[in-house]
Amino acid sequence: MNPMLKNVEGTLLGALPIIGVGMKGVVLFGSSVRGDPSEDSDIDLLIVLEPLDRNRRSRRETYVRIKQTLNLSRPLDLLLYEKRECLYNFRNHNPLFLDIATEGLVLYDPEGFLKREMDTTREYIARKGLVKQDDGWDFPVDYRKVSSLSKVSNRDFVIAWLTDSQRDLASARKLHDASLCEKSIYHCQQAVEKASKAVLLCWGTYRKTHFTAGILRAEVAGQKMPESLRNDLNRISEYAELMEPEISLARYPGMHEGGLWVPSEEYGEEDSSDAIDKAEEVLKIADKFVKWWFKS
Repeated sequence: MNPMLKNVEGTLLGALPIIGVGMKGVVLFGSSVRGDPSEDSDIDLLIVLEPLDRNRRSRRETYVRIKQTLNLSRPLDLLLYEKRECLYNFRNHNPLFLDIATEGLVLYDPEGFLKREMDTTREYIARKGLVKQDDGWDFPVDYRKVSSLSKVSNRDFVIAWLTDSQRDLASARKLHDASLCEKSIYHCQQAVEKASKAVLLCWGTYRKTHFTAGILRAEVAGQKMPESLRNDLNRISEYAELMEPEISLARYPGMHEGGLWVPSEEYGEEDSSDAIDKAEEVLKIADKFVKWWFKS
């Protein structure tokens, strides 16, 4: 174990009496375990603690208390779960928990349940032929059929992403009407990204990245489908690529040509109207493809 990991482990174990007797387990995961952290990388910890408020948003005070107690020298990103929630996520193959199972380092596990669940999850991955990628997972699915990933099917996941995409588009329209053009454009980008991810999940391709255009283009080239649909999906890739710069440009002020880039001053109603048109077209194509794929 490298010195940084030893420091995290020692700090955590020393803080157990302060955090409380309800601590059931801790797993360190992410770049600090993989060995590819940057100077500003977070330290990612799964902490199993009981009792926790059933409302996940109401756990913020516990989240802050643990961060302040640990007081590590690097940014800390915590996942707080009760044991039953942790078991559910491992056993239903939440992609994040697949990552934890394959790369996680158990720091505290007095009951041994974390090691058991991680071992079982790794066995499942090997048995079912899941493939870990740098930024996600490839799940085996049947061609144009609903495929079970666990209690959740790929269709369930697809519909969830499409629904969220539609909500981003609805937000973009309202922000455009309020002349908050740069905010509207950002939500259009989000709508396009999420629709792209919905299409990818039809094929069992799950990626965390915001930059979906190249991934979608490569998948479309290798999948069997009518050429008209292929052309439509390539248009999604084209629009996704055009809008990827807005992930930062439409959101954050920055230095530019000796001055400041201020998003609210750089975008107008014509820009947000064009972005809305593109997002609407992307959603129509994605919805059409999803209906074709699942024969619905």
